[in-house]
Amino acid sequence: MIGEQADPVPGDPEEVARLGRELRRTPVRLRIVAPRGVVSHRSRAGSRERSIDALVDRRFGGADNVPHLKRRLREELLAQAGAAYDQDDIELYLSMQRAGA
Repeated sequence: MIGEQADPVPGDPEEVARLGRELRRTPVRLRIVAPRGVVSHRSRAGSRERSIDALVDRRFGGADNVPHLKRRLREELLAQAGAAYDQDDIELYLSMQRAGA
């Protein structure tokens, strides 16, 4: 009918522009609550290594007889955190719970 506004059509340029303006007004600061045993690690390079080193030390808790496992875990976590950062992720969340525990 004349004078009535139609529902927006998916992909409609005006609707896309409106959504873009709305998203720019959306707050970018979020707070995530994770269950106990889940730790977060910053994905950016400067803090990535320190965070992962602390996680590996925590996981192996003084076990010095497995340097190859510690090194492998560190390398794999660094690779995952780097890939996350490359995809614009800010943090990586990992569960410290043991399977079956």
